[in-house]
Amino acid sequence: MAFHEVGHATGHGRRLARNLKAWFGDATYAAEELVAELCSVFVMAELGLAHEPKHNAQEYLAHWLRILRADAKALMTAAAKASAAAEFILEPGLSRRRWQPAGDESRRAGGRGWW
Repeated sequence: MAFHEVGHATGHGRRLARNLKAWFGDATYAAEELVAELCSVFVMAELGLAHEPKHNAQEYLAHWLRILRADAKALMTAAAKASAAAEFILEPGLSRRRWQPAGDESRRAGGRGWW
């Protein structure tokens, strides 16, 4: 659970600059939750720790399925953003310039503006 929350923290505007202005139930919120959960899985796998799904995973799955069905690129976009978040957590010494989004490109990723 802690790495899930740290995954959210990587989305801050001075870190990886994901869209964190969303409400529970909307697609942007679901996309960010999917990124954070995948980030948690990636970090824990890298550290050799077992991943425990969130206690309310079924609720989140329903939201994730909506975005996955609506956008063929959603899973790959979420996985790419989660991978960048995991690297940000695991490699804190890397230059921040590597992680800064290029122009408006980060907003276009995924095609639906959820990211």
